[in-house]
Amino acid sequence: MQDVSLIVDPSVQQKGLDLQIDYDQFLPSEFIGDPGRIRQILTNLVGNAVKFTDAGHVMVRVVGIVDDKTQNCQLHFTVEDSGLGIDAEMVDHIFGEFNQIEDEANRKFEGTGLGLSITSKLLEQMGGEVWVSSVKGDGACFGFQITLPMVSAAEVPPNMIPSEMKSVVVVEPNAMDLDVFTRQMELLGLPVIALRN
Repeated sequence: MQDVSLIVDPSVQQKGLDLQIDYDQFLPSEFIGDPGRIRQILTNLVGNAVKFTDAGHVMVRVVGIVDDKTQNCQLHFTVEDSGLGIDAEMVDHIFGEFNQIEDEANRKFEGTGLGLSITSKLLEQMGGEVWVSSVKGDGACFGFQITLPMVSAAEVPPNMIPSEMKSVVVVEPNAMDLDVFTRQMELLGLPVIALRN
């Protein structure tokens, strides 16, 4: 996810977008899988979100369900943007090869029309699936789910907070970032004072 954020950062900076990553801090962060393919999937989805968003935000959120018996984790990724959105009748169309939505708003964007098709096929091969929900003119949310084996907990040091830390003050001008940081601190069991400056 960090690699992908670095890839899209020049476009994010040029457009003045707010790119946020919200990774459930209680999920493991080490998995066994194909990092190249997962990076390609995220690059396609996040890249599209940035490309079709002229103002506002792109949010990548990851949550999951851990199965302690099998040592697998079902991961759910969502890439939400405040961009152009997609007409309801075009939603199924966009996952086909060489398919791009042709309308006045999209004519300025170039591309092969293969990104979402490749994403769908990669996820199918990995036993996952991809979906989208959108309202035309009000952004889009692409999501995908994959199940990956976890690296043994014994191999990864726990995410510990210093024992002397008793409370946290979060100061952040962006309301979405403030919400993410506040929830993360509360999940660690720390009292939080949230201030939007």
